Amino acid sequence: MEFVRCTSVFDEKGRFNPSFDETETKVLEADTVILAIGQTPDLSFIEDEIEVDRGVIKVNPRTMETSLPGVFAGGDAVSGPASVVEAIVAGKMAAASIDRYLTGK
Repeated sequence: MEFVRCTSVFDEKGRFNPSFDETETKVLEADTVILAIGQTPDLSFIEDEIEVDRGVIKVNPRTMETSLPGVFAGGDAVSGPASVVEAIVAGKMAAASIDRYLTGK
């Protein structure tokens, strides 16, 4: 992965407006790259059957199943902004629950 040097993150009015020095780069070898850029999930497509509270999807914390049976959720859509590690854990929990749901175990 090649990176470009960031010289500033905010403009003179304090707004997010990064500037870069394209002449200064660094290459790092990686097997996996996880994109975590602090965006908020767009939940506008969520149906009425799926309960949303304070901008996040409500789930059973043990199974990650939503209020609509057979629909599972995880990551920032459930917890709000959190760490990548927390999102991965939620994804693994949801995957295990989905497997149990589909196989009837």
